[in-house]
Amino acid sequence: MGRPLLEARISPARLPYIILWIMSPAMFPGVSVHFSPLGGTERAIVSALTVARTSVLVQAYFFTSALIAAALVEAARRSVKVSLILDRSNTGLKYSEFTFFRNQGLAPLIDSMHAIAHNKVMVIDSALVITGSFNFTTNAEQHNAENCIFLPDADIAALYATNFQAHLLHSRPAPYLEPVPIEQSHVELGWDRRGFDLKPRELARWQ
Repeated sequence: MGRPLLEARISPARLPYIILWIMSPAMFPGVSVHFSPLGGTERAIVSALTVARTSVLVQAYFFTSALIAAALVEAARRSVKVSLILDRSNTGLKYSEFTFFRNQGLAPLIDSMHAIAHNKVMVIDSALVITGSFNFTTNAEQHNAENCIFLPDADIAALYATNFQAHLLHSRPAPYLEPVPIEQSHVELGWDRRGFDLKPRELARWQ
């Protein structure tokens, strides 16, 4: 039997720290906030996912964090119902975890109804909301100025779950959509009109 997926997707140098996170998860404590870079948001999200028991709803713009992706798949393997809605740019983003999710049987849906599906939300066990500017990406953890709040409140979770269901109605499996290169997606946003340089070499800053 192979190693757990989360362990298999991290470098040996990081393994002792990840094991510590998994062995000592917090069962949805009070409200907490995290700020990037290097504010521990990725670690906190992984810890929350390791104690999920019934369901995880995910809405994401960019998704390139191998650790968070692995934690979601591990949750699904524990019979937690994991539902993902991603922005369509993930079908063409080089480092997106989109293909990994599909290969692991999670079948992420694509929300192409909007200019961008810019939500960054998780709802865990109908009890915990995780949201903020933090994309589920390596850059968000290590380089960007970001924020993320953990709200253990069933009433707030219900509101986010209702919004998730609204977007679920118009989201579709990726095979029905043509892959959208990330640079095309950004041009469609009108970011060029706001003065951003959309040259491909600079697109990594948005991950």
